[in-house]
Amino acid sequence: MLVLAVSACAPTKSDEEITRRTVTPGDFVGPAMPLKTNGNTDPIFNHLPEPKVTAVDLPSAGAGDDFTIDAMVGQVNGQALYASQVLEPLAPLLIKDSERMDADVFRVATEKNISKRVEQIVFDALLLGEAERDLSSAERTGVRLTLKQQRSELIRKHGRGSPSVADQTLLEKTGKNLEKTLLEIRQKMIIGRYVQKTIMPKINVSRKDIERYYRSHPEEFNPPTKRVLRLIRVLNEEEAAKVDVQLEDGKKFAEIAADPINRYNASKGGLMEAEGDDVFRQEALNQALVKLKEGERSPRLKIDSNVGPSFWWVYLESVQTKSISLADAQLPIERRMRLQRYQKLSLEYRKQVFRDGSHNSTKEMTRALVEIAMARFKASK
Repeated sequence: MLVLAVSACAPTKSDEEITRRTVTPGDFVGPAMPLKTNGNTDPIFNHLPEPKVTAVDLPSAGAGDDFTIDAMVGQVNGQALYASQVLEPLAPLLIKDSERMDADVFRVATEKNISKRVEQIVFDALLLGEAERDLSSAERTGVRLTLKQQRSELIRKHGRGSPSVADQTLLEKTGKNLEKTLLEIRQKMIIGRYVQKTIMPKINVSRKDIERYYRSHPEEFNPPTKRVLRLIRVLNEEEAAKVDVQLEDGKKFAEIAADPINRYNASKGGLMEAEGDDVFRQEALNQALVKLKEGERSPRLKIDSNVGPSFWWVYLESVQTKSISLADAQLPIERRMRLQRYQKLSLEYRKQVFRDGSHNSTKEMTRALVEIAMARFKASK
């Protein structure tokens, strides 16, 4: 039998009022959603036509032989948007969520998922409409010729010359038959050309922009030097003399630093990892450190303190410097800045398209679709 979860074009009902019942075409007659236009007051833009009622086999979270009515929930550029267009791709996720969430949590998650998909569908349709209207007669001819070539290539590659074989092969591999594949190719071509014409020319990255970015991000292009050090610290002249003798005899620094005579991290051979040049509180140690090359050690350093003098040696085991010159950083910076500006312009354009385009309220469409989803996927829970 045919059943209805919620009437998409009728006023929104409360959860208590939404029941699974036999439906007739008359159930779909009701106030139309206000259609957003660019100042057009023609009645055709302000009232939806009587929606078509179509039975479709949409997966359900519950058992039974019921079908979901494919209700029209709105219009975009004068074209109807049906519930199945939004819910069918989301069905696996909605079924999964319905099994692990209670009704309130499921509603919130479902509203978020549906809203995102509705906005994308509306934006894609509006953008495609803009792109279509911008095509010249010559460009339309070029698109047709390109698609004809693409069709022949798809038939050759996936059907060995047979359109029916290509149709079936593409359907199995991608979930889209030959004609849907070509339609997707056409839309990408047209939209890509439109974006290149309307957005890309507005993106300009100058040499000064690149230099300014380079200077303002020193941590990215000239990060602090990273060093692995070994330190020896002793407390009197006698111990210091012992260390000097061992160093002069060629004993490895790490071995001496591991001796209990060392008062700095002897258990790990005096090991220390440091970042930058200002590592120690004692300036004499910092000055000695920056003069060292990998594998070198400092002479004995006497450091006075409130508790008396101590004697230090610094050994540079390894050093890592990642400085990138402006010349080497120029191209990556330019690509990054172009991408950032493209994303910003795209967001601004998206807002403009939604503001000026002809479409029903995405919030109202989402609200209707959420009620359909709740009845369909959560009614039996």
